[in-house]
Amino acid sequence: RTVYVISGYGAVYAVDLVTQSVLGSLHIGTFARGMAIAPDGSRLYAVGGGDPNADPALRSIRVFDANLVEQPSISLDGQAALHDSVPPLEGLAVSRDGQSIYIATGTSSTTGLAKDEIVVMKLATGTVTRVIPLDQWGYLTLQVGR
Repeated sequence: RTVYVISGYGAVYAVDLVTQSVLGSLHIGTFARGMAIAPDGSRLYAVGGGDPNADPALRSIRVFDANLVEQPSISLDGQAALHDSVPPLEGLAVSRDGQSIYIATGTSSTTGLAKDEIVVMKLATGTVTRVIPLDQWGYLTLQVGR
């Protein structure tokens, strides 16, 4: 009944499909990149685009409830699996069971650091459990298959 739309200008809109009206909106970053919805619809996860080494606010996944009320964010700072810096966060997907989030990362525009990977994080603990390297950059969209 509700669809979430991300704009290239950093806004996320919640739209009621029955009434065809905007329920609310929020700003997630100048170059909004990715969002994912928990399977039960209770949480919206979003990342703003840009270089997290230049803007520390971009080192986190922002979390919102179904009414677009912001909840505590999930920081990627200090994750041993990510080595020395947090790569740009590009795309998101939530596992079918809602236990993990998959984060597509990109290349830093300020450092040139190429970390094109899929980072797997447990949502309950905020801990990175795996990093899967990729051989190309530019991954913005993730979908969870069967």
